[in-house]
Parts: sequence; C-alpha cells; structure tokens
Amino acid sequence: MTNHYLQEDKNDQSGCYSRSSVLIVIDTNQQPTDLQDGISKIISYAPHKNLVDENAMNEETSEFKWHLDFVYESDLKEGEYACKSNYLSYYEVLAGDRFEIQVSYHRKIDAFRAIGRILGASRNEFVILQGEHGHLVNFREQAQFDTQGVMIDCSRNGVLRLHSIYFLLNNMALMGLNMLQLYTEDTYEVESEPLFGYLRGRYSTRELVLIDEYAFDLGIEVIPCIQTLGHMGQILQWQQFAHLRDNFEVLLPEDETTYEFIEKLIQSTSRQFRSKRIHIGMDEAHGVGEGRYRQLYGHKDPNLIFIEHLQKVNEICVRNGLQPMIWSDSKA
Repeated sequence: MTNHYLQEDKNDQSGCYSRSSVLIVIDTNQQPTDLQDGISKIISYAPHKNLVDENAMNEETSEFKWHLDFVYESDLKEGEYACKSNYLSYYEVLAGDRFEIQVSYHRKIDAFRAIGRILGASRNEFVILQGEHGHLVNFREQAQFDTQGVMIDCSRNGVLRLHSIYFLLNNMALMGLNMLQLYTEDTYEVESEPLFGYLRGRYSTRELVLIDEYAFDLGIEVIPCIQTLGHMGQILQWQQFAHLRDNFEVLLPEDETTYEFIEKLIQSTSRQFRSKRIHIGMDEAHGVGEGRYRQLYGHKDPNLIFIEHLQKVNEICVRNGLQPMIWSDSKA
C-alpha cells in the first residue's frame, strides 16, 4: 500500500524522478518576490529533479507530493527560520486536501537552506515509508554566524567557468552558506592592463557582474578577494611593472605609484559587486623591505613597513566606500 505514494522506478540520469523521491512542489509565482528568481534557479538545478514548479508539473506524477510555501517574518532573528507542516504525516492527509509545509524566514539564504533540508528529508525512504517524517519537516533553526561561506582559489592557471560557479552557488544556497570569495591574484580584468591574466585565463568584467547577479538571487554575497602586497609575482614578472617591485613577489611600499596601482585594482574589482566588503590579502609578503625598498629607502623594520602599508591601503578602501579584511596570518 505504501508504494502507492512513491515515484515509479526511473533513471535519475534521464532527468526523471527517482523511486525514493517525494515530489516537492512550489508555486513560484505565489512566493515572496525576493525569492522567486532564486527558487527558479534551484528548481532548474535540483540534483534529483524532484523539485518542481506547480505550474510546470506533469499531472501524471505520483500522488505523493509535499507543497512548499514561504512567508517572510520580520520578527524572526537574523539567521533564524522555521518549517511547519499542516499534518505530521502524509498518511493523515484528508481526501481533497494536500500536505503543505510553510517556511517562515527572515533572510533569503535561510529560505533556500530550508529547501535543502526538505529535499534531504524527501530522500529518506525508510522514514517516509514508516510515516515518521513529521520531525523532518517541522523544525526551527538558528544560524550561529552571520556570515558563513567559501573561498575558491582562482589563481592557479585557470578560473572556474560560469556554469561551475552557478553549480557551486546553488549548492551553497541549499546549505545556507551566504558568502563566496573568488581568490584572484591577477585573474580579473583591469582596465588598460592586458597582462592581468595573460595566458592564464581571467574573469571579464561582464562575467563578474553575472556571478554577482546570480548569487544575489540566492541570497549570497560575493566579496572580491585580491592581493595588495605579496603574491603579486604573476604581474611583477613583466618588465613594465618593474618599477612596482620590492622583490619578485612583493609590491614596493611607500612609493606613490604603488598606491595609485593598488587603488586601480581595488576600484576595478569592487565595482562589479554589490558588496561593500573586500578582501585585500596581505599574507605571506616574504622579504618585504629587503629588496628595492632597502636600496631606495634604507633599512626599516619590516613589521613597521607592513603596518604603514596596511594603513595606506585601508585609507584607499575607506575612500572608496569599502570595508577591507585581511588574512589572519598577515605579517612581515
């Protein structure tokens, strides 16, 4: 009798529903406006294809459906959301009624995490067959951190293509991760600087805008993550940047042209994103003050050089309306 409520045996790889899936149904057009674009993206991505828009649903699908609705609640704490079903078990649903789950949320990202948890619950065949799935769809959760996310290294002779970034963002949304940083030493477009990403691949300005727009629909903040002192060897190897070298990996502190260059980098990358935060690197500036700096300015405590350089880069960020962050192991 219970098998009556399960999808028929079909191959997941064909794009059809799998036998152990419950069908999660969302009427996208009836959901809060701020969620609609993100819901459409996640429906298109859903790994087991058991998440569908009610308006595009095949009428011949299984009767075993969970209908999902979202309600914005301003009284919820930041990072808090709750799920509640109208029945504790699908088997209690009265004739002519349907099994409904309401998600109350405050942040977009938490609504999408709720989808992720409900998708997980829908794959638990044993619990569903036993009619004990009420606890899987009735719960409240509070994020322990305001920002939880991922940094992807895109500075190793190639960058993730857009479709891979979109795949990553959808996975992040279903897990409730609301921040993405793409670590780009020289792999982003800088106006009038063709050697940025030369023969290594780079993100174009347009690609970064598309990534930010896609992430925004899912409630994810994309924060630019660059370098402004060390790890600059891929650029400093070129002769036209020789005047900016302290050594082959580190920019030349104190020199005014260095800070003009850094401001150009900060402006070039930050203008593609909604975020007003930026990661300016500053880690592993090995040998700072020991190369051309010493020839030009004499000996100076590397720690003092680092601190003064950081202060100047921070001033650039503040002047451009940005809140900078650095690596925790940053020191000379």
